[in-house]
Amino acid sequence: MGTLWIVATPIGHVDDISLRAIEVLKTVDGILAEDTRHSGRLMARLGITTQLKACDQHKESQVAVWLERHLAQGKSWAYISDAGTPGISDPGGRLAEHVTEAGHIVRVVPGPSAVTAAIMGAGLVAQPFLFVGFLPRKQGKIERLLTQYASLDVTIIFYEAANRLEKTLTLCESAFLGRRVVVGRELTKMHETFHRGRIGEPLKPAFVDKGEVVVMIEGGVELHVQSDVQPMKRILSDANLTKKDKIKRLKEQHQFSRNEAYDLVEWWRSEETP
Repeated sequence: MGTLWIVATPIGHVDDISLRAIEVLKTVDGILAEDTRHSGRLMARLGITTQLKACDQHKESQVAVWLERHLAQGKSWAYISDAGTPGISDPGGRLAEHVTEAGHIVRVVPGPSAVTAAIMGAGLVAQPFLFVGFLPRKQGKIERLLTQYASLDVTIIFYEAANRLEKTLTLCESAFLGRRVVVGRELTKMHETFHRGRIGEPLKPAFVDKGEVVVMIEGGVELHVQSDVQPMKRILSDANLTKKDKIKRLKEQHQFSRNEAYDLVEWWRSEETP
């Protein structure tokens, strides 16, 4: 019986390709690729001459029917997305689903992923974390999802287009004010950068026009969904209140734990201090 190999490819630095991935891609009967032009350049650089066949997210179901016949004949094929790990905000999952339901073998060659790369370099303890892929484009849907995520004590990770990042982080303020945020750009590439700050403060160096970024918002500083941000800001900015008073009011009026209220007050003080 043939095998479908799901193979991870580099997200930036070509040397991140694994020896096992190269071996599989050289020895299978063919490679299904999200974009044959993009993957063709990678294959040429690696000296891989295996035939390529296009299979983007719109063709997965159609190609799966064709692929099942070839696997039934004992042939083996690999699937690669444009970059990273297929099935993680990339095509490949539906293809694997069709093949397994038909009784064929699916094997994986793990490797680079923007999610895991971001976790490794963010400087946050990300366990547990929730990866949500790309957020919806409509503001109302984004706000509803963020409100749901804010009630979870987990690190939230999502992808975003760089030119929408500033607007998206502004929308995050109503649900995640004060939480630490890390934005990863150009991961594994020459200009790889991690921009760190807190929701509610500007991250201007992270705002660029092109590409995609990975956004991580820490868990643990739970801002409950029924809380209104403006009343919290009034407490934090009230010069007539002592630190102890602010902590007490945040606990009573917004259901923070003492540690959460303390962290938020300290962060606010650090932002006000020149």
